[in-house]
Amino acid sequence: MSPVSDKYVSPVRAAVVMAAIGFIFVGYFATLSLAPQGWSGWYRLNREGVQAQGIVVSCHGVRTGKGMGWETNFTFIADEQSHWGFELGCRHRNGGAIDIAYVPSDPSIVASQRDLSKVRAYPFVVGVICGSFGVFGFLFARRKNQNSARLDLRTALAVQLLPRLRSMGFCVPSISFWNSLMYDFKFKREHGAVTHVLTVQLERSGLPRFVVGLSIEPEGVESLNRDGGGLLQARVQPHKGTTTRAWFRSDTPILQEKVLGKFSSSEADAVASCISLLPEVEAWWDAQAPSEHITVIKHALLGEHLANGA
Repeated sequence: MSPVSDKYVSPVRAAVVMAAIGFIFVGYFATLSLAPQGWSGWYRLNREGVQAQGIVVSCHGVRTGKGMGWETNFTFIADEQSHWGFELGCRHRNGGAIDIAYVPSDPSIVASQRDLSKVRAYPFVVGVICGSFGVFGFLFARRKNQNSARLDLRTALAVQLLPRLRSMGFCVPSISFWNSLMYDFKFKREHGAVTHVLTVQLERSGLPRFVVGLSIEPEGVESLNRDGGGLLQARVQPHKGTTTRAWFRSDTPILQEKVLGKFSSSEADAVASCISLLPEVEAWWDAQAPSEHITVIKHALLGEHLANGA
C-alpha cells in the first residue's frame, strides 16, 4: 500500500478531524449552558469577577435549549443598586443567602460561585472529550490502514511469490494467501530422501508483516517424532532481530513517518524484497548454515517415549 494511495488515511489527520468534531460537539452544548452570559461574559467573570452574596428570591422551572430545567433567581446589591441574577438548579430556599460573583464594571454579568466553578472545569472537560475523539480517530484510521494493507499484502504474496515457489518445484495450493483466517502457509517439495518445507507466516494482529521459515523433514519424520533427535529450522528476514519489526513489512512506525518523513513502502516492495532473497534460500538447503539474512535454530526433539517418561 503506497502512502499516497486513496485507501490510505493519515492517522494524525483523522485524529485532528475527530478532535475538531469533539470540540464542536462540546462547544455546542457548552454554549447552551453558558447562556445568557456567553463565552465573553464567563471569561470576564473569571478575570474580573468579585465575590459577593445574594438573596434567593424564587426557584421555578424553565425551558432551556436542552429541555426543561430548574432556575434559582437571586438579587444582590452593587454600586448601591439592586441587580438580578440566576443559578441553574434549585438548591436554596427563598430568602436564603447564595455566594455569587459579578463584574464591577458591568453588574449584569453575574453568576453563582457554583456555576462559575463548573465553567472553570470546562477546559478540562473539553480536553478530555476532544482527546478521546482524537484517540478514537487515530486508532480507527490505523486499523483501517492495517486491514487494507493486510489484504494488499496477501494479494502481493499470491501474485508475486506463488509463481516463484511453483517454478522452484514447491507444491502450491491455489487457495494460498486468500484465506483470511489463516496466518501460516506451508509449501513442500520432495528433494531426494528429504522434504524441503518453506513456511510463510503472517503477523497475527493485523499488521502488514510476514516472515519466511525453512526446515528439512528427513525421511521417516514420523520416527523422528517418536524416537527423538535433532531438527534444523531457519528464519529468513531482511533485518536481524527477534520481534516482528525485523520481518518483511510495508508499515512504518508513526514517529518515523512524522518526525523523519519516512513513509511506508508498498506491499509489492515487501514481497519483492523477500523474492530477492530466494537465491540465498536455495543455497541454505545444502549448506544449512546461518547467512546474512538467515538465522538457524536447532531443535532437540525428546520423542514420544522420553516425553511420556518411558
